[in-house]
Amino acid sequence: AAMEALSLPDSIQARILRYHSYIQRHHNPDMYDALLSGLSRDLVVDMKRFIFGRLLRESPMLSGLEEQQTAELVQAFTEIVVSPGDCVIAFGEEGDSMYFIIKGQMDVFAEHGEHLNTKKPGDYFGEIALIFPDRPRMAWIVARTFCVLARLSKASFDKIFDACPDLKAEMVRRMQGLPNVAVIFEDNNVQQQAQQILDRTDRKS
Repeated sequence: AAMEALSLPDSIQARILRYHSYIQRHHNPDMYDALLSGLSRDLVVDMKRFIFGRLLRESPMLSGLEEQQTAELVQAFTEIVVSPGDCVIAFGEEGDSMYFIIKGQMDVFAEHGEHLNTKKPGDYFGEIALIFPDRPRMAWIVARTFCVLARLSKASFDKIFDACPDLKAEMVRRMQGLPNVAVIFEDNNVQQQAQQILDRTDRKS
């Protein structure tokens, strides 16, 4: 009734119905609310550590964190659901989050539409924005299927890691060694920002 009242075209109505059908079958929010209701903070953290811990352990950038940072990170993740064809990251835009794929597949496209690869559950993307937010997004990333994503915002990341310069510097070093990311360090602004992060660690020591 609501869609008819808005005079939405049939194509958009069909997409909305498919979205809600997927949510009810695979990611029912009422079920999650009921599951979390009344749980202690420690139990919620343990549950989220189980759900998201593997994503962190398998991430070249975030693996090997201390227990405290891991607990804070899993608390900071928010889950979102996107539909096939939804653009999660647009080439050239300013980034403010990174994402892990829990369910589904995401296609990665170059600036002019060349298909580069397909990301699957356990993969992640958008990590550059956490360390170098001024660096524009380097690709289009579009949902191939319905996807459940774990989103980590830069604001949450900074809240956790600004007090841990050693860990932030280690992430920069790891990024410098990742083939798909290392190219950004050819940019003078990125080099300067990276050096500032590393210098803070050197001054502390």
